[in-house]
Amino acid sequence: MLHVVAGHCAGVWGIERWRHHATLADTFLPTTTDDDRNVRYTKWKMAVQRSLGWATTKKSIAMTEERYKLLASIPATLYIIGSFTMLVVSKMLKNS
Repeated sequence: MLHVVAGHCAGVWGIERWRHHATLADTFLPTTTDDDRNVRYTKWKMAVQRSLGWATTKKSIAMTEERYKLLASIPATLYIIGSFTMLVVSKMLKNS
C-alpha cells in the first residue's frame, strides 16, 4: 500500500483508482479480565524488583580499578629502575 501512497504523492496516479484494494485493519479485543491483568502486572513488577542490582561484583574478590593500575605500572617501573642501575654501574666501571 505504501507504493500507492508514494505514487499518489509523486503525481503518478490518483488514489481513487486504488481505493478498492484497501483492507480493513484487524481489531484487537483483549481476552483477559481486569483481575488477571492486574495479577500479571504485579508479578512483572515483582520480577523487575528482584532483577535490580544483579550485575554488581564484590570489590574484595574482583580486580579493582586501583589495583589494576598499580599492577600495570610495575613493568614500566622495573624498566626505569633497571635502566638507571645499568647507567650507574657502567659509569662506575668506566671510572675504575
